[in-house]
Amino acid sequence: MPVVNLEYTSNLAIDNHVKKFLKEVHTTLVEIIKTDLFTCRSTVTCHDNYLIGEGSPNNAFIFLSIRMLPGRSKQIKDELGHQLYDKIKNTFSHEIEKFDTQIRVYLTEVEADYYYGLNSN
Repeated sequence: MPVVNLEYTSNLAIDNHVKKFLKEVHTTLVEIIKTDLFTCRSTVTCHDNYLIGEGSPNNAFIFLSIRMLPGRSKQIKDELGHQLYDKIKNTFSHEIEKFDTQIRVYLTEVEADYYYGLNSN
């Protein structure tokens, strides 16, 4: 089920690395939360129209949000969050360092009772 959303500002020239990064995220999800690779889905949004703080063109962000079904321990979620945060910093370091870049990783659990299509006909 994991749904991955990567959002970033257009002043970061990271387009060429995004698909490789997302494949690594999928692999990390399989390894840490023990999900099926086929169920990992990702979307990407590059924001051209944004405002951060006072509007300096030197401001940037990369946000990675992951929605997943519940059942993982706090320890597993902490490990996942830290690994994904580090993966962002390592993969996009060259661009991140050029700007005042905010990096955030959000992990959200979706209640299985309200996730339709999982086991329905």
